[in-house]
Amino acid sequence: MGSTLITSPGSAVNVVNTGSGAGVFWNVGRSATLDTTTSFQGNILALTSITLNTHATIGCGRALADTGAVTMDMNTLGIGCVSNGFSGGLTVPVGGGVPELLPRASVPEPSTLFLLGASLAGLAGSAWRRGRKQ
Repeated sequence: MGSTLITSPGSAVNVVNTGSGAGVFWNVGRSATLDTTTSFQGNILALTSITLNTHATIGCGRALADTGAVTMDMNTLGIGCVSNGFSGGLTVPVGGGVPELLPRASVPEPSTLFLLGASLAGLAGSAWRRGRKQ
């Protein structure tokens, strides 16, 4: 859709007659909002942002925003992915809960002393080259 996807409170978006492993993708040109207690199916791909208001659920799928945030408020994602044949969802324990996240990995930072030494070596090399030209 060209601009936005907005559902009404308590609405249901169902996909019927899909085969096993079918992936449903909603490509949204700007932002998407699933209002309170909306029941939704499929993957939402939004350019800007996605908001899932209180108790909105995505039965099987993901909420992926390119340049903005995905804002959630007591929502459920990925319930029933195996049974209804959709592909690609966040598996949440039955009855809700928090999905298990991968541990954060720290990225080592180059030593400040090494950076200072490399800078001084570059300056010394530049001065040496200027001295040879004269």
